[in-house]
Amino acid sequence: MSASDGFVIVDARTGAVRAHPGPGAYVHLWHRDFDGTSVILCNDRLFGQTHSIAALDATSMKWLWSITEAPEGRLVPEVTAVWHGAVYGRTTNGNVVLDARSGADRATPKLAPFLVNTCVGIENRGRSVTLMRSTG
Repeated sequence: MSASDGFVIVDARTGAVRAHPGPGAYVHLWHRDFDGTSVILCNDRLFGQTHSIAALDATSMKWLWSITEAPEGRLVPEVTAVWHGAVYGRTTNGNVVLDARSGADRATPKLAPFLVNTCVGIENRGRSVTLMRSTG
């Protein structure tokens, strides 16, 4: 749900506001993913561009970490999948797996899967599909 002074996260059962990060560059809806365990990952992927990603604890709704595009700063990965504590993505410098609770780099895999489960990650490479062992 968007608000003029940022965005809010609303409890779907009660309508109560669970988190409100306040004013910022959040001018459009964010994409949200649940890692299946304890983290909600938000990113502002719009028209193939990602400028920010952030993670919240799924129970407390407290912000865990964020990465925002900045000159000479860390690259913001384009998130391709989120699963069991791992955030899979790609940057202009290559693919990356981040820890979902801390945002720290965990691995630099050959693939950036779009679908992940407990055993495997799947990447679509045009007319072929490539598999990798999942990290989460």
